[in-house]
Amino acid sequence: MGALDGIYLSNTFAFEDKLGWSGVLLEANPRACRTLFRNRPRAIKLCTAVSMNHSWLTFQDGLYVSTFGDPTQFSDTFAKRFHPNRSRPRQQFEVPSAPLGQLLRAVGVSHIDLFSLDVEGSEYRVLQTFDWRIPVRVWCVEWNPEVGDLQTNASIAAIMRRHGYERHRWAHETTATRPLSQNQLWVWGGVWNVSTVVWQQWAPNS
Repeated sequence: MGALDGIYLSNTFAFEDKLGWSGVLLEANPRACRTLFRNRPRAIKLCTAVSMNHSWLTFQDGLYVSTFGDPTQFSDTFAKRFHPNRSRPRQQFEVPSAPLGQLLRAVGVSHIDLFSLDVEGSEYRVLQTFDWRIPVRVWCVEWNPEVGDLQTNASIAAIMRRHGYERHRWAHETTATRPLSQNQLWVWGGVWNVSTVVWQQWAPNS
C-alpha cells in the first residue's frame, strides 16, 4: 500500500518482476494510478485511500509525488515539511476511501504472504482498519523518524504484537549523517530468517 506508479520507490516490484508474484496494489493519487495501471499489469490495482468508514477525503499535492495526501492526517512535522502551503494548496482531489480489510475482501484476498505498508506517517491509522482475520506472514512497515513520532511507532508495535507478530529486524535507509527511514519487518508466529523463507517457499523452481 502506497504503490505510487508501481516502480518508483516500490518495495514489491522485484517480487512480481523477478519471482512472478501476484498481488494487490493500493494508491490514492489518481495521477500516479494512471501510470500504475500501465506499469503493473499482473497486479490488482485499487485507486483508493483507506479510512475507518466509506467516505470521500480531500487530498492535496505535497512537495513530492510520494507526499500526496491529507495534511490534517499527517504529523505536524511531516505537514510542515512536505505541505508548507497546505492552507493554499496548488491542487486538491476528492479521493474515495474505505477500511482496508473491506477493500481486500472485496477483491478476494484470503491470505497475504508479504504486506508492504508505506504511507508517509499514516501507517498506524491504516493498521486500525485492517481485518486481522486475513493472515499475513510478513509485514514491512515504514517508520520515518524525521516525520513520525515515538508514540506512533510504539502504537504500531503494540497493535502488531497484539495480533501475534514479532519484529524481525529494522531495515535502515540512511544518509552520511542520519537515518532517513526505517522499514520494520513484522513476522507472524516467531522470528525466522525471512530471506531464506521467501526464497524457499515462493521462488520459482529451477
